[in-house]
Amino acid sequence: SHCKLKIHLSAASLLDENLISNLLDFLSQNSLPENSVIFEFCEKDIVTHLKMSVKVYKQMGQNNLISSLSGFGSTDESEAVINAINCKGLSWLSIEAALFDNFATDTEAQQKVQTLLTLAHNLELITIAPGIADAVSLAAIWPMNVHHISGEYIGMTNDSLAFDFSEASF
Repeated sequence: SHCKLKIHLSAASLLDENLISNLLDFLSQNSLPENSVIFEFCEKDIVTHLKMSVKVYKQMGQNNLISSLSGFGSTDESEAVINAINCKGLSWLSIEAALFDNFATDTEAQQKVQTLLTLAHNLELITIAPGIADAVSLAAIWPMNVHHISGEYIGMTNDSLAFDFSEASF
């Protein structure tokens, strides 16, 4: 599997008539294959600019660009959004990170995430659960068959190694 770079694009990018040609130029100028970069927009921006978003996602697919949606589940329009932009090239969905706050004990959030994941899996999209903050939340999300899980569920990042491996019993 090859490494992919994910670039989050702004709402202003959705409104740029030259977006697709600029993305293709960027890839060409940097000798990058079309499938090496994932271009992502957030659900809230798509809801705000739905008509333009549908056009952009379709154009990206027609040009063999890989696209993604972040913040999936951040609005009440998630199902309509994903159905509107589902086209060639849309490959990744990142679930709204706020849904994972207190995830282990928030059964409403767990149900919503399961519904979102089912929808994504039915469309054969790769799913990402960001912001998993603890091992209990990791245990809660694990059986939901999310493809990728990210977060600080083992421990916070640290600039220096503070663990003495010589004293640990493995």
